Amino acid sequence: MLTVAQTATFLTQTAAASTPRHLILDLSEVTFLTSSGIGLLIAASENGTYGRLHLLGVLENRSVQRPLASVGLLGLFDIAPDLDSLLARLRTIEPSSD
Repeated sequence: MLTVAQTATFLTQTAAASTPRHLILDLSEVTFLTSSGIGLLIAASENGTYGRLHLLGVLENRSVQRPLASVGLLGLFDIAPDLDSLLARLRTIEPSSD
Protein backbone atom coordinates (compact mmCIF):
# COMPACT_ATOMS: atom_id res chain seq x y z
CA MET A 1 0.00 0.00 0.00
CA LEU A 2 2.85 2.36 0.81
CA THR A 3 4.71 1.83 -2.43
CA VAL A 4 1.87 1.51 -4.96
CA ALA A 5 1.73 5.23 -5.81
CA GLN A 6 5.52 5.41 -6.17
CA THR A 7 5.57 2.32 -8.35
CA ALA A 8 2.74 3.60 -10.57
CA THR A 9 4.53 6.93 -11.02
CA PHE A 10 7.79 5.18 -11.85
CA LEU A 11 6.10 2.93 -14.42
CA THR A 12 4.33 5.86 -16.05
CA GLN A 13 7.49 7.97 -16.25
CA THR A 14 9.58 5.08 -17.54
CA ALA A 15 7.03 4.14 -20.20
CA ALA A 16 6.77 7.79 -21.31
CA ALA A 17 10.55 7.92 -21.84
CA SER A 18 10.52 4.84 -24.08
CA THR A 19 8.11 2.49 -25.76
CA PRO A 20 8.66 -0.82 -23.95
CA ARG A 21 7.45 -4.06 -25.47
CA HIS A 22 7.73 -5.90 -22.16
CA LEU A 23 7.50 -5.01 -18.48
CA ILE A 24 9.18 -7.46 -16.13
CA LEU A 25 8.42 -7.06 -12.44
CA ASP A 26 10.37 -9.07 -9.89
CA LEU A 27 8.17 -9.51 -6.84
CA SER A 28 10.53 -11.80 -4.95
CA GLU A 29 11.23 -9.18 -2.28
CA VAL A 30 7.57 -8.25 -1.74
CA THR A 31 6.60 -9.12 1.83
CA PHE A 32 2.95 -8.02 1.81
CA LEU A 33 0.60 -7.71 -1.17
CA THR A 34 -2.62 -5.78 -0.59
CA SER A 35 -5.57 -5.13 -2.87
CA SER A 36 -3.85 -1.89 -3.91
CA GLY A 37 -0.84 -3.84 -5.13
CA ILE A 38 -3.06 -6.35 -6.91
CA GLY A 39 -4.90 -3.45 -8.54
CA LEU A 40 -1.59 -2.04 -9.76
CA LEU A 41 -0.65 -5.40 -11.28
CA ILE A 42 -4.03 -5.66 -13.02
CA ALA A 43 -3.74 -2.11 -14.35
CA ALA A 44 -0.20 -2.76 -15.58
CA SER A 45 -1.31 -5.94 -17.34
CA GLU A 46 -4.18 -4.14 -19.07
CA ASN A 47 -2.27 -0.97 -19.92
CA GLY A 48 -0.48 -1.39 -23.25
CA THR A 49 1.67 1.62 -22.43
CA TYR A 50 3.96 -0.52 -20.28
CA GLY A 51 4.27 -3.37 -22.74
CA ARG A 52 3.36 -6.96 -21.96
CA LEU A 53 3.58 -7.68 -18.21
CA HIS A 54 5.70 -10.58 -16.93
CA LEU A 55 6.09 -11.44 -13.26
CA LEU A 56 8.99 -13.05 -11.45
CA GLY A 57 9.18 -14.12 -7.82
CA VAL A 58 5.54 -15.11 -7.47
CA LEU A 59 5.17 -18.86 -7.01
CA GLU A 60 8.01 -19.20 -4.51
CA ASN A 61 6.86 -16.15 -2.53
CA ARG A 62 3.82 -16.95 -0.38
CA SER A 63 3.31 -13.24 0.35
CA VAL A 64 2.51 -12.73 -3.33
CA GLN A 65 1.27 -16.13 -4.45
CA ARG A 66 -1.40 -16.55 -1.78
CA PRO A 67 -3.25 -13.25 -2.33
CA LEU A 68 -3.20 -13.70 -6.11
CA ALA A 69 -4.41 -17.29 -5.81
CA SER A 70 -7.11 -16.42 -3.28
CA VAL A 71 -8.74 -13.96 -5.69
CA GLY A 72 -8.24 -16.28 -8.68
CA LEU A 73 -5.74 -14.09 -10.53
CA LEU A 74 -2.69 -16.32 -10.93
CA GLY A 75 -3.82 -17.26 -14.43
CA LEU A 76 -4.20 -13.61 -15.44
CA PHE A 77 -0.47 -12.97 -15.36
CA ASP A 78 2.49 -14.36 -17.28
CA ILE A 79 4.49 -15.80 -14.39
CA ALA A 80 8.01 -17.09 -14.94
CA PRO A 81 10.17 -19.00 -12.46
CA ASP A 82 13.24 -16.85 -13.15
CA LEU A 83 14.59 -14.20 -15.52
CA ASP A 84 16.72 -16.58 -17.58
CA SER A 85 13.80 -18.87 -18.44
CA LEU A 86 11.57 -15.87 -19.21
CA LEU A 87 14.14 -14.35 -21.55
CA ALA A 88 14.73 -17.70 -23.25
CA ARG A 89 11.00 -18.09 -23.82
CA LEU A 90 10.68 -14.54 -25.15
CA ARG A 91 13.56 -15.13 -27.57
CA THR A 92 11.72 -18.09 -29.09
CA ILE A 93 8.50 -16.10 -29.38
CA GLU A 94 10.12 -12.92 -30.69
CA PRO A 95 13.32 -13.81 -32.52
CA SER A 96 15.83 -11.02 -32.97
CA SER A 97 15.59 -9.09 -36.22
CA ASP A 98 19.41 -8.88 -36.50
